[in-house]
Amino acid sequence: MKIKIALIPILISAFLCIFVVNNEIKFKSNNIKTPRKTVMKKYKKIKFSEILDTLEKYKGLKIDEVKYDNMDAYANVSINGNIKDINNMVSNFRQEKNLIGIKEINVTKTSENERAKMKLVFRHYEEVN
Repeated sequence: MKIKIALIPILISAFLCIFVVNNEIKFKSNNIKTPRKTVMKKYKKIKFSEILDTLEKYKGLKIDEVKYDNMDAYANVSINGNIKDINNMVSNFRQEKNLIGIKEINVTKTSENERAKMKLVFRHYEEVN
């Protein structure tokens, strides 16, 4: 009986020591600073077929060439038609600029009234969160 009474305080003190040591170890490991919020940016590559799909909506366009850069894709396009049709097409492109993914539109009208050249700059890589 005396052994049981002597064993109880020894066990209680052992548990208290383990508890104190365990809390100190947890406290030291919590000092590591972690970033509060990490933001991942993924980039979706715009394909050649998507560029062709957007340009095929409009009649009278002839695609001369498509070039790719690190961040952009350039499409050189010839437009056939009268000045009114060319102006309407350019205004449609400017209205849908953000929906299609066009970053920049450059129009060069030739001396003839029925032709114009347009350079469209597409965002080659689209940011996706």
